[in-house]
This record gives sequence, structure tokens and C-alpha cells, in this order.
Amino acid sequence: MVICSDKERLLHLLQILSNYFKFLSVFGLEESIQNEIYEEILQSTGISIFQPVNIERLLKIYNIIINFNDEIDLDLSNIRNDVLIIDFSGKKPFNSLGKKGVVIKDINFQIGFENILLENYVSPALLEGLNENMGKIFAQINVMDSFYYVEEVIGTRIRLKGKF
Repeated sequence: MVICSDKERLLHLLQILSNYFKFLSVFGLEESIQNEIYEEILQSTGISIFQPVNIERLLKIYNIIINFNDEIDLDLSNIRNDVLIIDFSGKKPFNSLGKKGVVIKDINFQIGFENILLENYVSPALLEGLNENMGKIFAQINVMDSFYYVEEVIGTRIRLKGKF
């Protein structure tokens, strides 16, 4: 499920996700643009989006949530215990979940050069400010206010199903 109220950001994200998913749920759009977004995504990507009306009842079915909204009007107690939340918002409304699920709050990139003022890993904003053309190497995620390698989080907090 994607929680986003910004039309352009949502369209860009769904273009990317359409290569991996054929069906997505979207929550947080104004009612006036919901049908327009649905048609535009269907035409440009071929994927269908579901816009739940009774989200409180359906929250338990989502095992991955991508959030862009600073404020969400949801009862977070209905979220699955094994949910993976990627929270790109500024205010991080999923902080109150505690140990329920895995909440990724930020990411770090490895810099490809030596600098005495910078550590080996930097935020996306800092890296972009340094040099936009530089190759970006995704390195770490922020979970529970600490940065970890993805493998560390998968090994301790996420159970994978199937073959990878």
C-alpha cells in the first residue's frame, strides 16, 4: 500500500513500481483526483490501483506500506505485526509503532571518494548536494534510530518467504 497525497510524486512512484507489481493500493488522495489518477496509471502502466474506502478494516492485509504523508488518519493498532513500512515523510507518523513491524525511516549512500570531513556513508540530500552526477551506491537503512545494512535487518527482523 502507498500512502501519498501528492499526485506527481505518486505517479512517479507508481511508474517505478509498475515493473514489479500488477496491483497496488493507494490511500491519501483527495477524492476529486482519485478517478483521474486511476485512469492515468492504468493507461500509462497497465496496473490497476485500489483505493480503499474502509482502510481501518483492511490495514491488516498489507505487509508493505510506503508512506509520504506527514500526517495520517489511521488507527495504527490495526497494522500487522510483521509489516515493513518505508516512511519517506518528514514527521514520521509511524514512529509510535514501537517494536511492531520494521519501520525504515531513512537511507544512507556510500560515498565513492575520500573526504576528511565526511564519513563513508551520507544522506541522500547531502550526496546530491555534493555531486549529482556521482554514482550513488545504496548502503544502509535507518531502523529504530540506528543505521543497518539491509542484510542485518533481514537476518534479525524480517522473515523472507520463497526463493531469493
